[in-house]
Amino acid sequence: MGPKLAEAVAQLTNACWALGHFPARFKEARTVVLRKPGKPSYSDPGAWRPIALLNTIGKLIESLMAKRLSQAAEEHKLLPDTQMGARPGRSTETALELLTAQVKTVWGSGKFVASLLSLDILGAFDTINSTRLLDILRKKGLLSWVVH
Repeated sequence: MGPKLAEAVAQLTNACWALGHFPARFKEARTVVLRKPGKPSYSDPGAWRPIALLNTIGKLIESLMAKRLSQAAEEHKLLPDTQMGARPGRSTETALELLTAQVKTVWGSGKFVASLLSLDILGAFDTINSTRLLDILRKKGLLSWVVH
């Protein structure tokens, strides 16, 4: 952005924060429609892709405000320790380690039973090498039927 524009956006963000106001103009979007490539007929509405173009300065301010809110939530411990999503230093692996530890604690207590554990983690690992993931799960000590 360059130092002058970055400073202006920072001042604008601070003013929005201090006033508790986000200008309506920054919320406006312009929608453009693009052809999807390789479609046999562009008379079909499904052959087109609408794209919403948001105000860039507004997106920057929203991003900076989201970062401030996230930092404040961490600093003031506003989120439970078990909240994993969108937090620094936490990942799907962290969540699985916590879950595994909790199940082992229940099993080891002798007072409680963990009778069913059902996880939907399909979307959590959709961009990694599945062979490597399975190897990591085996090395972490998961039973072969769980890995399978």
